[in-house]
Amino acid sequence: MAKNTGFLSAHRLGRKIVKELDLKSGLCAFGIQGDMNEDYDYQVNAACHAGLNRMNINGKYTYMVDAIYPRGGKFAPIRIAPEVAKMFTTYVLKKSPYSKMFAEKNIHKGFARGYYLYNTDVDANILTGGAVLLRMLSEEPRIPLAWYKLVKAGADPDMAVLLAHMVAFEGAKFGINNYSDDSHRSLVPTWFNKKNVEDFVNRKHKVYGLYNAKQRYQGFNGMWGERRANCGGDDEFGTTIYREWLQALREMDNGLDVRVAYFDHAGQAERDGFITKIPTKKAMPIIVKILNDYRGGLNVA
Repeated sequence: MAKNTGFLSAHRLGRKIVKELDLKSGLCAFGIQGDMNEDYDYQVNAACHAGLNRMNINGKYTYMVDAIYPRGGKFAPIRIAPEVAKMFTTYVLKKSPYSKMFAEKNIHKGFARGYYLYNTDVDANILTGGAVLLRMLSEEPRIPLAWYKLVKAGADPDMAVLLAHMVAFEGAKFGINNYSDDSHRSLVPTWFNKKNVEDFVNRKHKVYGLYNAKQRYQGFNGMWGERRANCGGDDEFGTTIYREWLQALREMDNGLDVRVAYFDHAGQAERDGFITKIPTKKAMPIIVKILNDYRGGLNVA
């Protein structure tokens, strides 16, 4: 990578952002660097990445600088094990459908300095979606933790990142629900039908336009699957995985009665029935097989 003026200036902006951070308020700190030293705009202690729609500089947009979490020390306390954070970050930066947005992919340097550089000559929704997915390390650490546990148990990483938005671990118990919250999430897997999942694993997203041309984003969490009025169709990822999970539970004689309420896709109305929670050690081989079998049935380019 040529170390042009914009690249070197982006690192200066990154150090400036990290220096000004006060994580007692806000989730995010990010900025846009132009091709000249004096062309930059940034926000610290922002509520979310929505400010990417309001960046304003005179020159050409060259890089986005995004502070990362967790870092510990004088910043935010670490809420997730470093091994989990670095493995999840490695996936997002190097192997996920968002990987092309990262101008640098050195995980250790990124964690040490407290920020990463993003390319701006990528689709605006890819840039925003990847930033939000990485932000789950601090905002929703249960998601990277679920992904980590699934992958360590042998699940396909792409399938695991979808399911991670639909599961939870409570102590030694594992639970899955055919529902995921779309608020502040890169991915809403309960929107996905089989074709959407195929597009995800094939890195074939809906094109919005380059960020350095659009200078804004729109609908990043619907790049592969759009919200539908009636969720729960037979062809949908969440429904398929959930039904196969329940069938596997019915075939088990586990004698457990640890249950949580089942909510609808709007997250409001309680339905009849419950989701049994079983020990994670028993759950992992079952759900990993379900996920990998689903992956094996996809049309992958």
